[in-house]
Amino acid sequence: MRAALLARDIRPAVRRLQPGAFEAAGPTIDQLRVEHEIRLLEARRSSVASDLQAYREKYGVVREADLKEPSDRRLRLGWVILVALVQALANAAFFASGSRWGLSFGLGLAVMLGVADVVAHVHLGRGIGLIAGARWVDRVLGVLLLGVVVITVPAWNLGVVHLRNVVRTLGFESGIEQWLPSLLESPLGFTDFMSWALLTIGITCSVSAVLAGWSWNERDPTLRRLSGRLAELDADLDELRWDAQEMADDHRSLTDAERTELRDQILADLEMSESLVARMRRLEANRDTFLHDAKAAHAAMVRAYRDENRLVRGTPPPRYFTEQAELGPILEVDPFNLQELSTILEDQKSLARSVPELEREVLE
Repeated sequence: MRAALLARDIRPAVRRLQPGAFEAAGPTIDQLRVEHEIRLLEARRSSVASDLQAYREKYGVVREADLKEPSDRRLRLGWVILVALVQALANAAFFASGSRWGLSFGLGLAVMLGVADVVAHVHLGRGIGLIAGARWVDRVLGVLLLGVVVITVPAWNLGVVHLRNVVRTLGFESGIEQWLPSLLESPLGFTDFMSWALLTIGITCSVSAVLAGWSWNERDPTLRRLSGRLAELDADLDELRWDAQEMADDHRSLTDAERTELRDQILADLEMSESLVARMRRLEANRDTFLHDAKAAHAAMVRAYRDENRLVRGTPPPRYFTEQAELGPILEVDPFNLQELSTILEDQKSLARSVPELEREVLE
């Protein structure tokens, strides 16, 4: 009866409305997935950090890795492209001068030679950086590559100058056959200004390419690899933690919406309960009035019947004619225990007052 007449018990809803109740329900599946990925990355980072620390302790490396930002590497790449373009254009002009194939031939040959020169010396410059490595194997390899650069920079550009001169003099096919003997016989055997200018520009561009490769990134390969991997893991962890924070904020927004919905539900249940109790009071008053009127009508009808019976009967009336007639149990109903229901309602309102965000609404 009470469950049918009163609204739902608000205690479970109030318990959920208490601070921290929604957070206690646990994270979402996406949050659990991100937290799992964070734990995996943290384990990988810890492993890489251990390897880096072991390398530092083994070889006495105390400096931080000079890792270049992507923007720095793009700047160096732009510088390399500019150097290659300058050398290609300069070579094209010099090769085309006096050549019967003209500027198009000189440009094609110069671009090929210039790009090959710059690319090769950028990689050699990066290899020379091994000199800064902590392991002796890296240092030896770096010294060897430095010796290669010391030889290739003048040799390459002297070869380009001799190739230009013999091609101009003998033609392309004969010049290709004679440029190496010409270079070996007299490396500096030219006196014209154009040849010296071509040599100067070539050596300048080659050295610039070597310097670009030297400063491309951290020179110690092991330190570069471990520190770079550590930086990548840190970036991935930062991104995942940002995602986790956004998910937590979204989850908190959802729980706030659920909390608002529960708050409205509790207030609606209390309002319904008050309305039901008031209606039951009216029904009880109507019932009492009806029962009083029914009993009075029943008693009047029985008296009239007995009076008429006495007038027509020839014997004395039965003894029960003198007793008060009862209506009988057919109209008797179980009375509502409004006091108990009112007590339950007041308990629920008191419980609602214990939640700050409901206190004002309940008091009103």
